[in-house]
Amino acid sequence: MRFIGVHIGHDAGVAVFDENGQVIFYGQCERYSRFKNHGFEIDPIGMAFPDMPTPDEDDVIAVVACEQPGNPDWRGTINISHEELDYCSPNLVRPYKPLAKDNLFCKSIGKNPHFYINHHLAHTLSAWCFRPNGDERLFMSYDGAGCDSLGSLRCYIVGTISDTGFSEIEDATPIPTSLPVVGLLGYNSAGKSMGLAGYMPKQDLQPAQFVKVLQYSLNEMYQPRYPFFPPQDQTDENLQIVANFYRWYMNETWATLEDNIRRFGAGKGVVISGGTSLALEINTKLWELTRDVVFGPPTDDSGLALGAAAFAYYHVKREWPKLTTPALNALQDPLPEFGPQEPGDIARLLASDRVIGLLRGNSETGPRALGFRSIFASATEPNLKRVSQQIKGREFFRPLAPVVTAEAFDKLFAGPKGEYMQFMVSCREEAQRMCPAICHKDLSARPQVVYRERDPWLHELLVEYGRLSGVECIINTSLNKNRKPICNTWEDARREMRGKDLELVSLPHPRWRLAVPGQLI
Repeated sequence: MRFIGVHIGHDAGVAVFDENGQVIFYGQCERYSRFKNHGFEIDPIGMAFPDMPTPDEDDVIAVVACEQPGNPDWRGTINISHEELDYCSPNLVRPYKPLAKDNLFCKSIGKNPHFYINHHLAHTLSAWCFRPNGDERLFMSYDGAGCDSLGSLRCYIVGTISDTGFSEIEDATPIPTSLPVVGLLGYNSAGKSMGLAGYMPKQDLQPAQFVKVLQYSLNEMYQPRYPFFPPQDQTDENLQIVANFYRWYMNETWATLEDNIRRFGAGKGVVISGGTSLALEINTKLWELTRDVVFGPPTDDSGLALGAAAFAYYHVKREWPKLTTPALNALQDPLPEFGPQEPGDIARLLASDRVIGLLRGNSETGPRALGFRSIFASATEPNLKRVSQQIKGREFFRPLAPVVTAEAFDKLFAGPKGEYMQFMVSCREEAQRMCPAICHKDLSARPQVVYRERDPWLHELLVEYGRLSGVECIINTSLNKNRKPICNTWEDARREMRGKDLELVSLPHPRWRLAVPGQLI
């Protein structure tokens, strides 16, 4: 028996767990098609994922809800009754009966799924796969833009979750209206807007500016892919409006999250997911309030398939699968062995001011590079422009993230330690002096913290680089060009990085792994 989760739509993908809760297939459409935000618009799933296991009769399949509920078939069943879903709210999970208009997936595999999974629940379950323990926590999933997947403006869900189950809190405080954010996420994504907010002077959002944001939001809704402040409008004045709006919206969102924590989460940790989890300063505030924040690396909609598969597993096993690495994306073609394979050799290249494009095993799930499809460079000041603008072609105001050992973190940064770049921290004087390329204009950073027992290969690279340079911290940004998905295969990287000033290194199977906790083989 296998447990399959499917998301059809923005950031579409498929995830498959085996009976032991291990991921045996995970694919994001955009990593295969090279089409950003691929939602199965181009090819049926069978063409997008040629290596995906073909479902058997015994397999359990859950699909993230992708239809309007107005059709009477919405409440139809396949072979599972509502009574069997007594451990959760019917708002979160419904038995599935496909409608004639839908399902490239169903047509491709010739099998109907069993469940609709609420969009926001799927976000939560994806993050829950990366929990440190099964203690009960308050979960909050707030989308950053638009309507939810059922056509409702209720773009949030709040509840409790633990290793024994989950439930919704019906009277949770809703997020403020998210309509204007549709435009904000057009040309200036959440990540870009956060960078702008740390770059432009702090100002309050004026009424006339809010009206302009709303105007562009409506354009985005009625003219698909129309960008908010398109390239020809990237003036200082308009960039300032984006920064002002982002700060205002994040303040409003934080007030909502804080209210729900105080009302329903006293003494509990939190699970944060959905579009708002990309706002790293909010994650840091959550940590300061609770000291316990569960966060999964697939923060964007690419994690929805994983969350749906986790629910399918839980429905049968009554336990949640647990993941310890973000390196889940399957490969169409195996990686070759190319370039130096030992971490010390790569560290010496970095210390000699080479920029490295690294492909290591499976690629990461989600929008952030975490050492499997990364561009590494020393964090010297010239490398900020060299890596961000000359190699990647990004906007001047976007910060670069550091990757740092857990042992060196406190010497360089003040704030919570996060393995998935999920927190915004302050740069100490040592970081400003030794690693200026990763210190944003507001002296913040978004580090990935590496523990030896979790990723011994990358940890050793940083330690060796520290022996040579005096600091166990380097630039880590995703291996891709601006507006292109992260490279999945060797051929993707060779094609997209052709003519760039970096050296590609490919490790098909990292030789360093843990036999038992703390023991390397």
